[in-house]
Amino acid sequence: RQFMLETLKRPGRVIILRDISEEKELEKVRDDFFHMITHDMRAPLSTIQGYVELLIKIIPKAERTDKYLKSMLYSSRRLRGMIDDILNTTKLETGTLMLQTEEIDAQGFLDRIKENHEPVAGPKKIELTTVFPTQNFKFHGDPLMLERVVTNLLGNSLKFTPKGGHIILAAEESEAEIRISVEDNGPGIPEKQRKSIFEKGAQMEEHKNMGFGLGLAMCSMTVHLHGGKIWVESEVGKGSKFIFTVSKSLSIN
Repeated sequence: RQFMLETLKRPGRVIILRDISEEKELEKVRDDFFHMITHDMRAPLSTIQGYVELLIKIIPKAERTDKYLKSMLYSSRRLRGMIDDILNTTKLETGTLMLQTEEIDAQGFLDRIKENHEPVAGPKKIELTTVFPTQNFKFHGDPLMLERVVTNLLGNSLKFTPKGGHIILAAEESEAEIRISVEDNGPGIPEKQRKSIFEKGAQMEEHKNMGFGLGLAMCSMTVHLHGGKIWVESEVGKGSKFIFTVSKSLSIN
């Protein structure tokens, strides 16, 4: 900042420097720790997921057995997704994540995500619906990263939507972008919380034990990397609608 030297009658300047080497080192240790833990967890989790998928194929169909196995498969996929979110968030923050873009069939993309979440929606009697234009369309993007975005949004909707509720997954296209939305009839989000909802660790005031975690922060960074934007429209007591866009200017790499 500038100040006036009384004796010399001329301006002076004070420069304050702060050494952040220790903070940077602690940050690196934290990131390395998360990286090591998440990588070590991936292998056994993939084994569990693989065997559950095999059991679903070979065990004779029975309502109770099928329900339990599908619930196990959903839980293992969800945990794997959370691990991926930790790794991806670190890469997104450091600018080291490269999109692996390819052509995506919009209807197949959302139908697959809907099917993966039926084991959770079923017991809560929540109706999952997909809505598309009359004519299906394809677009370019990173299918794994975008699946994590929709999965996080849908997972939050399933978490907060009451029994007997409904959730709508929708996709539409315009000349410049693709728009995907997840709409529910849950409790809604108060206006003061909407501005910070895409920040790390954001929580619902009424549900302190049911935060949004890394999920929405990762969603925001992923969407921006796809040349799009993400926002929420909500009314307390009526529900929420999360919407994000993907630029149609993305090419396949």
